[in-house]
Amino acid sequence: MITTVMESSYYGHAMSTACPGGIVIVKTAKLLIVAVFSEPAMAATVIPHVMRFVNLLPTLLGPV
Repeated sequence: MITTVMESSYYGHAMSTACPGGIVIVKTAKLLIVAVFSEPAMAATVIPHVMRFVNLLPTLLGPV
């Protein structure tokens, strides 16, 4: 279930108790990045890492 909607990102958590975790979806100009995580990782820890990765993508990919 998506629980938070921002301008270019969406955050949510799994509804299943068998597989607790969450999802981070980030839309850039050319890509859609989907990151999933499970416990013991917490959204407050995972989201900053995903956003840092998204910010580094232009330098990793070069001109596209």
